[in-house]
Amino acid sequence: MKLDPPVGCSIFQGDIFRPPKIWTERTFSRLIYWNEVDRGSHFAGLEQPEIFVREVRVCFRNVRET
Repeated sequence: MKLDPPVGCSIFQGDIFRPPKIWTERTFSRLIYWNEVDRGSHFAGLEQPEIFVREVRVCFRNVRET
């Protein structure tokens, strides 16, 4: 079963769970953003706030363009 909402993923290097992109593409039919970030972990918003905000902005910019 595929889900249809637009989905963006920022994968932080030290996160607890790092799904493979192929799994995400198979699960979500509208993967609009995927990026693997070299810093941060499970609490990326607290640890790397500048990177986290940049990732959110880029993702939502893609939503506006689709």
